Amino acid sequence: MNLFGYEIRRKSNNTASNLPASTLSYIGVPPVFQGSTETVGTIDTRGKAGQAKAYALCSPLMSVISKKCAAIKNLRLAATTEDGEDLERPDAVRTMSHPNGVQGIADFVAHIEAMTQIFGKAYIVRMESVGLPEAFELFVVPNLCVTENAAISPALSFMPDADIVDYTVTICGSSMKIAKEDMFIVRDASYDLNACGGNISRMVSLQKPVNTFVASYEAVHELMINRGMLAIISLTSGSGDIIRDARLPETESEKNNIQQAFRKYGIRADQFKYAITSMNAAVSPVSSTITDLGLTDVQKACKKEIADIYQVPSVLLDVEGSTYANAKEAKTILYNDAIIPEANNIFSVLNRIYGFEDFKVMPYYDHLELFQESKREQAAGMTNLVNALNNAVSGGLMTTEQAKTELLKYIV
Repeated sequence: MNLFGYEIRRKSNNTASNLPASTLSYIGVPPVFQGSTETVGTIDTRGKAGQAKAYALCSPLMSVISKKCAAIKNLRLAATTEDGEDLERPDAVRTMSHPNGVQGIADFVAHIEAMTQIFGKAYIVRMESVGLPEAFELFVVPNLCVTENAAISPALSFMPDADIVDYTVTICGSSMKIAKEDMFIVRDASYDLNACGGNISRMVSLQKPVNTFVASYEAVHELMINRGMLAIISLTSGSGDIIRDARLPETESEKNNIQQAFRKYGIRADQFKYAITSMNAAVSPVSSTITDLGLTDVQKACKKEIADIYQVPSVLLDVEGSTYANAKEAKTILYNDAIIPEANNIFSVLNRIYGFEDFKVMPYYDHLELFQESKREQAAGMTNLVNALNNAVSGGLMTTEQAKTELLKYIV
């Protein structure tokens, strides 16, 4: 079958076992785990395929991006002038609220946010409606489906993507050309040092944390699911030397009885953890425990670094101790430092697509409960200020004009 232009074939179960060991690539896990053919390999986050793979396999990375997408959906639209004054333009707001026939503006913006956070930029294609020359719909095209067709000998230019001639979109084995004027780019706030105005994915700097986290989970999986031999248990004659004093059960029935008893012990919930016996036995552990490897601390450090790169307070990932108080503060920081600037960036592109010049339709989040307390505090402060100015005017300390001038300083 074809998927995004690639031929997908069923993998043979014997493929990995027939390959020489030197040809297999594994994540940097201890050698004891490299015998497994289920490891995912080192993820190269510098390319689109690796970035998509990291998003699919690294749970904290998906969690961080999903939290940002869910947060950015909580928008309301309003038309304003360039100076921020409210305007009554319900037609423009209504038009932007439905970019296409299957998505509302909230889902559409969240889709853009996901692409920019994973790949560093998002592609928006403008498709004209059949029979309506001036009407069009907007769709977000997954980055894995887009090929940028560059000029062979581009002219020197400082404009972003100046060398791009057009785009090829391939979905389900079918391809179509998209003219450059019908493809719009929303860029993340991470800039490519090798291109004018170009962008790179934030995952480029997260290659080590992502691979370390995935590798740690590979190690935990091996320890918990495919642990193999945990210890050597040997009945001894008294000296404690396992190799010299080891002996097998003398009879077949004794051997079977002991083996049945050993099956009761293991890591499952319905099994015993310790054995109490009157026999003289010695135990030699074979594998390390999760605590011995320090995987919990490694995973916590990786989560925090991923959250920092994406400007998501680590409190929201349960990396640090969280309470209702600091979780609320963390959400406020998330919106002020990341969500609102990124939403404004997206809508600056959308306003350009719709051709809004004398005004703009922008997203607002001031209706959310986390911002209501600050509004109440601001209102209370304004009331106290007005009362103080009234008292000053009544007492002859200020004129009415002076009081108005002072009050205007605090009106935004």
